Amino acid sequence: MNSIPASVSIAPTAGARIKLHVYTSSSPILLLRVVRFLTQRAVAVEVGNNFVKFPRADSGSDQAAADLKTMGFRVLTSMDQFSPEADHLMQAASATLLAQENAPKGHVHGPDCGHDHVHSADCSHTHDHAHDHGHTHEHSHTHTHDKH
Repeated sequence: MNSIPASVSIAPTAGARIKLHVYTSSSPILLLRVVRFLTQRAVAVEVGNNFVKFPRADSGSDQAAADLKTMGFRVLTSMDQFSPEADHLMQAASATLLAQENAPKGHVHGPDCGHDHVHSADCSHTHDHAHDHGHTHEHSHTHTHDKH
């Protein structure tokens, strides 16, 4: 009879709810650190925009959850569906996110923003940015922007 080593995890049936550890955050840096910590310990993870899920009831992942809690991460328990990240699925999972990331951005302020900046005559403070007119002045101004 063939047996599966304890260190090998079996993927859950599609749509099945399993016991999970979940860390949520709006900080991409914190999520990245949790993912890095878990993957260095060979713990399967599912990553979303604001969460990292990993299995419970496995000695390696339970120890990793305990270690994360010791470091100050608030790791919660849950029952949910789990779709661990896999190299062969990365392209499909990332395609939409990359398309959004690489799409031209909307309206941006900064050099060459294409807006006329109009200054009022009743200025009362020092400017710390450059103007395209040839005098210096000590007065406040109002910026107006033409709608595109």
